[in-house]
Amino acid sequence: MEAAIKHLLGVCKSIDDVVIDDEHMLENIRVGTGCAMMHIVQWHSRDRRPVLYSPTTPNHGNSSIPVLGQMSPVAMNAASESIRTEQKKKSSATSLAGSQDEANLLPHEHLPAADTPFTGVADLFAQFSQAQGKGSDCVIIAPASHKQFLALRNARDKSGRKRCLFYLAEHRTIIVTLPTYEHDSLHIFLSSTLDTCVKQMGLEWFLGTSQTFSPAHLASSGEGDSNGRPIPARLGSSAWPTIVAEAGYTQTVASLRAKMRFWFAASNHDVKIVLLAKAFPQAHDGRILLEQWQERPASVQRPGATMTRRSAQPRLDPACLQTINIVWAGAVPFDQATVAQRRDRSLYNVTRGPLRLAFESLYLRLPVAPHEHDVIFTADMLQRYASLVWAS
Repeated sequence: MEAAIKHLLGVCKSIDDVVIDDEHMLENIRVGTGCAMMHIVQWHSRDRRPVLYSPTTPNHGNSSIPVLGQMSPVAMNAASESIRTEQKKKSSATSLAGSQDEANLLPHEHLPAADTPFTGVADLFAQFSQAQGKGSDCVIIAPASHKQFLALRNARDKSGRKRCLFYLAEHRTIIVTLPTYEHDSLHIFLSSTLDTCVKQMGLEWFLGTSQTFSPAHLASSGEGDSNGRPIPARLGSSAWPTIVAEAGYTQTVASLRAKMRFWFAASNHDVKIVLLAKAFPQAHDGRILLEQWQERPASVQRPGATMTRRSAQPRLDPACLQTINIVWAGAVPFDQATVAQRRDRSLYNVTRGPLRLAFESLYLRLPVAPHEHDVIFTADMLQRYASLVWAS
């Protein structure tokens, strides 16, 4: 990354300001150079690109001044490609460290690496089909404007194809989920079992799939794999679910955690639980990682901050309450096991189980004993779950 930033600064050396068309790259430049060296003072009025000015610019801070200098398209593409190359190298190095390292990443450490820029709807559809044919359940597009995201979503809707779309406006990133058996099995078992458990308590429950949630105050938009909400407490098309499940087969943990943060923030904390289910098909232990995320009050106040009526409300941060691993324990290595062996639930071990979903978080009230209680996925249920995911 340092080499890429030096390359960019070398190209920019003779001008006072630069137009950058990649907001994610912009953040990398700011971090790499120090915020004092470059500042965003306006968005380009024509095509919504951020305009950067160095502190030496005479009119710095005046949002009405024109763009005094721009990097040529050739230079911009070269600098952009240089930075993306450095990002991919870093991402590859992280992957080589092992899937366990990836699973242990903190939720804010990085965004998922882009697979492709926005190359046009027709070309992207072709890329989706190619990726799906190779068993991939995800394609990440960046940079992409909100207008480009809407064009992709409209084309998806017209085609009738089942592809869940996430748009993270702040990072100009589209996460496209491609349906596969493995992907669907990772979340459908969890959501359908939850549905069965609450109905056995005599309660009503709405089980949702790929509904689009686009909060009015944000340009971001999300479509979860599975979601659920209590009836009648959360009725109507505008009601947020209390629980969302997101799955990843080839999709990375970073991608899933980016979605998790969207659900809590976009719903204004109406979503209470986000379940992440991540399989590791390239690992030799047939591992499935489950994470249960909820929000908790931030424990550390910003140094020097003063207490106001508004700040008296505690800030909520996502917290991982449970991390469960379901791992192959057969006599032969997982990649050598037969289909029949992989379907044998007794050949999987569950660590740090069971999975417990708090009734109060699901139904927004305390349970009434003796029939109402937390929903528990026992070790046997999770072993069964693994045998279904790895059945093919």
